[in-house]
Amino acid sequence: LEQTGIVDVSKMNIPPTPQGSSKNILYVSLGVVAVLFIILAIGGYMMYQSKQEEKLRQRQQTQFQIDSLKKANEQKLLRADTLYIQATNLRRDRNSMAKWYRSIALLSEAIELNPNDIRYYFERARGYWFTSEFSKAIPDLDKALEFTADFGKIQYAPASIYYMRAICRADNKDAKSY
Repeated sequence: LEQTGIVDVSKMNIPPTPQGSSKNILYVSLGVVAVLFIILAIGGYMMYQSKQEEKLRQRQQTQFQIDSLKKANEQKLLRADTLYIQATNLRRDRNSMAKWYRSIALLSEAIELNPNDIRYYFERARGYWFTSEFSKAIPDLDKALEFTADFGKIQYAPASIYYMRAICRADNKDAKSY
């Protein structure tokens, strides 16, 4: 290029390379390799940091989802217990069949929210028993019996459940001396 006149080397201030300066070329080459290695190391570290930050974001997002589900489940269980309390309060007036039917409806809704609570099944069975719907009480009593395996944690004795179940099966409407 110098011969064509496109590049004028004399104006570039490039120092001439002394003859036999292979050591200089070696040192420059090693310097370039060291700089490239440093650049690659920094790039690799930055990629590692980026992946770690992404993993942290994913863990935080997962934890947020878990916390949201727990909160939703707690709210659902709280709503079920609230319905249970409302249902038991309605039944204090034993002479009002409408309140007993409303109580059964509330307990049905509580069971939909939390199907793992023996109280809901037993109390709904009592409602069916009181309203003389014995055939509807039996499945609830059977379900309540499934929960009696962990008897230490429940307040309903299996004997009382079997007793109610036997009365319902016999369809004895006079046995409501409850």
